[in-house]
Amino acid sequence: MKTRHIGYKKIVTVVLLLVVTIGCLIYGVKLMTSGRHSSKSNRSIENVQQSGEQTQILEYEKNTQDFVKITAKDILENKIKTPLFLYVGKKTCPHCQEFVPILKKAAQDLKLKIYYLDSEKASTDAKLKEVGKKYQIEGVPTLLRIDSDNHFEMYSGDSDEELLQWMKGEK
Repeated sequence: MKTRHIGYKKIVTVVLLLVVTIGCLIYGVKLMTSGRHSSKSNRSIENVQQSGEQTQILEYEKNTQDFVKITAKDILENKIKTPLFLYVGKKTCPHCQEFVPILKKAAQDLKLKIYYLDSEKASTDAKLKEVGKKYQIEGVPTLLRIDSDNHFEMYSGDSDEELLQWMKGEK
């Protein structure tokens, strides 16, 4: 019987191949599990962002609940008595979310009624587009003072005090 002699180089080569293969497998498993964790953390970050947005929307709705909700049709058909303050905004607008608490406080301080036109569907609602054109509304938030002759003035101040003065008619 002939014995076969396996050389030292072949044994070292096989061992090295096994070590490299096992190393690659371990590295691949780590990548796969870390990918799962990062996608979980990405999902939790998205959930926190969505939760924050929902909180802001709820706060916006709470701040506008005392405003008189009207439709574009009401405005176009002159179903509301003037003079009045017309606020045009939408709950998903960050600038509107910032402006509404200031407007609410000013209206409460001055005991004024604010009419609210929700512009959430402005891109698809023809009547909203018509109101926007009639009152030259280019963006939200927009606050208008409409007088009995249907003339209007748009608020363009930067501070709470300027808003109060404008609403009093001092500016």
